[in-house]
Amino acid sequence: KDLGKTLKLSDATLTVSYPLLKQAKIFSDSAYLFLPWSKEKYIHPVQCERKSVLLWAHIDGRIDFDLIEYILKENEKFDFHLVGPISERNTNRIKGLKERYKNLICFPATPLSHLNMNSYFVSIIPYRAGVADIQAVTASNKTFQLLSKGLPLVTYGMPNFYEHEAIFKAKTYQEFSEFINKAHKEFYILQPNIEELIKLQQPEQRYTKILSIINEE
Repeated sequence: KDLGKTLKLSDATLTVSYPLLKQAKIFSDSAYLFLPWSKEKYIHPVQCERKSVLLWAHIDGRIDFDLIEYILKENEKFDFHLVGPISERNTNRIKGLKERYKNLICFPATPLSHLNMNSYFVSIIPYRAGVADIQAVTASNKTFQLLSKGLPLVTYGMPNFYEHEAIFKAKTYQEFSEFINKAHKEFYILQPNIEELIKLQQPEQRYTKILSIINEE
């Protein structure tokens, strides 16, 4: 009730997710989606053979490990790099996966700038479905970091994630696997769309957007 009053009194409302935008529009016609801007500029990938999938994250209970095992089994032709700290309670699960699948390789937390980006054709975000705070996410700070390197994204458990040609939102394990292969096939075709998206997320463009909203209102 108080939120509704605040929104009605506001000249404009900036939201960081589709669910919040939908909620805000109930009370205000001047609500806008305003995502985190990109800290990085787009870097066009070099032409080369790519066969690795990147998971750049904190490996904890949010990750759907059954999905990880499914894609490892279904895509033996690709290497899967898990880059990030592994929570203690998930150490044994990762150990078991590494013993069963030779295409799973784990690395400690590493900045993207220190990774060999020429080996990757996609970054995956395989979260467990049905987790409220994950379902609500439309984009995070690392979303545009990954895209700025030219990497398409494949997500799971994130129905409200950003809509874009280079972001594939899977509803099933099979679809997740199919999207990985689609990203591999269309990697270079997708680059113009990714480049344009990152250009629109630069601080200068975001500042211009804020000014246009202010002037409009």
